Amino acid sequence: IQETGTYVESAFFFFNDTATTEIYTEQIVGSVRCVQETGQKEHKQIHQFSAAHTNWIGALAITSDDKYLVSVADDGVTKIWDIENKKLVQTYYDERGKVNALVITSDNKLIISASASGSINIQEFNTDSQKRVIQKAHSEIINSFALTADNKYLVSGASDNSIKIWDLTTLQLVHEIQDAHENSVRKVVVTSDSRYIISSSQDRRIKIWDFQTKKLLHTFEKAHDDGVYHLALTSDNNYLVSIAGDKQIKVWNLQTRQLIHTEQAHAAQVVALAMSSNSQYFATSSTDRTIKVWELQLPRNKANSMLMELELSLIHI
Repeated sequence: IQETGTYVESAFFFFNDTATTEIYTEQIVGSVRCVQETGQKEHKQIHQFSAAHTNWIGALAITSDDKYLVSVADDGVTKIWDIENKKLVQTYYDERGKVNALVITSDNKLIISASASGSINIQEFNTDSQKRVIQKAHSEIINSFALTADNKYLVSGASDNSIKIWDLTTLQLVHEIQDAHENSVRKVVVTSDSRYIISSSQDRRIKIWDFQTKKLLHTFEKAHDDGVYHLALTSDNNYLVSIAGDKQIKVWNLQTRQLIHTEQAHAAQVVALAMSSNSQYFATSSTDRTIKVWELQLPRNKANSMLMELELSLIHI
């Protein structure tokens, strides 16, 4: 999918009864587009929310029932969109300005976003209730959120090089990993069994942390030749995909903790990554203004999965 204009910053999948649909946002122009894959390596635009925001759209998230899209932007506004009816249903304003990192709890009850001031905003979904705020949660901008499967804990990673864990009921800080990286923490993910936190950084490292003990278990030193912008886990927690400013995609076996595949993916920095829920496909977007969809052919024989080579195929540009 090739774009004119500015680069695509974020992308993700959701599924309906007939096709896989990819939602992505262009920065600067503030528009959100819905693109449908037809199955013959073709795509068609099914809707565009034009002028969705007045400034750069920093992040998107979709509810677990695939009904609503949430967007946040540099204009300090969070918006909820009804995907099926193609309309705006709710708007929230943040007086602190720019809103970037975003996550929705799996029960679709809470929207969690980050302000440029380092604060965390917790808003009940699609209601006018007063939002709860964790003031100065980090000393610098928050780049990423991740939730445990039970929605009890929120993990945040920020440009102050730290990772923090928050109790979502009390909004209390449970634990802080200071100097988790030597540079900005760009992405945090939590395995679906809530056993591990995996983080990536501008320092080019990927790290695995024990969620219970908070101890560092492993470091992929020089995982990429530039800052590691995004991570995505397969649904079985066995494989990790990473993208970076070095234009590459890398796939890691988390059981053996080995790199098993490297792909020169784009002509410029790879800035966004989205994994389908069945882990069969993932999409990448780049400052080269393209989105690419990849088929991830995982080993079928679980007994030999640590020995078999993974196959990665580009199925659409």
